Amino acid sequence: MSSHPTSPCSLIYHAGGLGDFITAMPAMAAWNGRTGGLRRILLGKPAYGILGIGEGLFDEVWDAQRPEFARLYLADAPLDAPVSKALARVTAAFLFAAAASPLCVRFERLGLSRLIVHDPFPPDRINICDYHLSCVKHGGVPHSAAYPRLTPHPAGAAEPDAAAGPGERIAAIHPGSGSPKKNWPFDRYLDLAEKLRAQGFCIVWIAGPAEEGQFSFPAPERVFRDAPLPALVRVLSRSSLFVGNDSGISHLAVAAGAPSVVLFGPSDPAVWAPRGRNVAIVCAGEQGCFPCHPDANANAKPCMNTVAVAHVFESCMAVQRKN
Repeated sequence: MSSHPTSPCSLIYHAGGLGDFITAMPAMAAWNGRTGGLRRILLGKPAYGILGIGEGLFDEVWDAQRPEFARLYLADAPLDAPVSKALARVTAAFLFAAAASPLCVRFERLGLSRLIVHDPFPPDRINICDYHLSCVKHGGVPHSAAYPRLTPHPAGAAEPDAAAGPGERIAAIHPGSGSPKKNWPFDRYLDLAEKLRAQGFCIVWIAGPAEEGQFSFPAPERVFRDAPLPALVRVLSRSSLFVGNDSGISHLAVAAGAPSVVLFGPSDPAVWAPRGRNVAIVCAGEQGCFPCHPDANANAKPCMNTVAVAHVFESCMAVQRKN
């Protein structure tokens, strides 16, 4: 479980989605600043943890889905000896979880000198990065400190060369998300791609497991399908433009530094919009049903149908001019 079995450690528990993880990174960095000198552990998802290791947030990752941790989520279940031994090293913990969850109850019983239990979802209409930071930082926080940042990892060094030739400008497009109702109609993404090609962009499409079988991408354009996150960070950091829906990949693109246009319909951009230096948010408009995510019918997206290609294209040109 660890190559340092006796080192005291600070543990962060986070088992949410990609966007949730990225928006929590500034708060994780602030927490590490308060617990300096301890070995830093993520109990969460290894696919996201590797991003945190690359940014110096963690020294190691414990996979929260491994069978030996299953009893950790039952407040009164006896733990296996290796897990008990590992938890005995924890002297501080930051848990992104509801206070009433069995996991939090168990950690409270450990009697840690430093413990923060933080509900992942804000009760008020506040940007999610600011909300996470508010439980760690007291007083004012520089605006730039709430910008999640991801640095390209050497392991993905060849990916931009595979995406486009020397001197070509990449426009990366991710037409999906974790919920179909948040998706702009795909035929409009195709129309937008044509307009961007006419501006000299090389189009790169991004697709993950949630988009399996949903979209038919035009040949012979490059499609990054189920690519490892470090490879995507490398491509996005090289991209001159990113366009996508409210999704974890959009947060990844903004954190990687891509000038970005992000489309919002059923979810509230005041809370969930990516935080970065060159981001344009295109909103479908606050109608009487806004925001409906995550309560509405999973396939209903009438608000996304109101977003015009011309509006998105102009936003793309605007972030290019700013860049």
